[in-house]
Amino acid sequence: MAKKNRPKVDYQDIARRFEAGEELTEWERQRYWAMRRLTDDPGFVAVDEDGNEVELSSPTKTNAEQFIQFALEREALKFGSFELKSGRISPYFFNAGVFNDSEALWQLGHFYAQAIVDAEIEFDVLFGPAYKGIPLVCTTAICLLREFGINKPFSFNRKEVKSHGEGGWFVGAPLQGRVLIVDDVISSGATAREVIPLIKEIGAQPVGLVISFDRQEKGEGETSSVQEMKQQFKVPVISVANVSQLAEMVAGDADYSGFISGLREYQERHGAVSDIR
Repeated sequence: MAKKNRPKVDYQDIARRFEAGEELTEWERQRYWAMRRLTDDPGFVAVDEDGNEVELSSPTKTNAEQFIQFALEREALKFGSFELKSGRISPYFFNAGVFNDSEALWQLGHFYAQAIVDAEIEFDVLFGPAYKGIPLVCTTAICLLREFGINKPFSFNRKEVKSHGEGGWFVGAPLQGRVLIVDDVISSGATAREVIPLIKEIGAQPVGLVISFDRQEKGEGETSSVQEMKQQFKVPVISVANVSQLAEMVAGDADYSGFISGLREYQERHGAVSDIR
């Protein structure tokens, strides 16, 4: 589409209304987030109040900070009192299942793609463990191409081996070379312990694991599940954000000030990282 035919978007007006808490249309919300993240969408340009095209500046927040803000707005991150599967009472809870519509999945793919690019990790294939990793690997692959021009094949596994049709454990591109695993979180690490041996069995090499949020919390021992994965499989674990970054980001926010002491106490008791201020 020629530049002169692009519809003008009054980004300043959309941003003002969004940040004032006013209701936006679906289209306006998509434009707001896309413009903030500097995606190269040929369908719009930013304009000032006089209708002149303006150049966007670089974002002031890191990828982790933007993700945390997004998770708080979507209520995927909540503060309160939550009993975990381990029996611990946590002052916060992260639920990736809340990212359950197309807009959220698109934004989530951006955060994963950005984290992968920032980590400068070399890989040949993306892999999403069933079941939660399947939509994540799809949206990440799309955003890597759309935003960074990185075109990579992707694959995922079945929970049960298929004996008919194409058969086997895996669906999608052949798993060969360097494999980067995309998943939601690491709790006990059971999923990684299941799929990494399968990947190795067919001759591929796991080179990393990307997750959305790291609680930096001790497992049964003194280290976190993330640290255990690194030690056991000798691969890096890349998190889009972690609890230390969450604490740092909300520390100066009056809306969350009442939760900081509880978060600090919890991390000192259960955290593999306890330097929350």
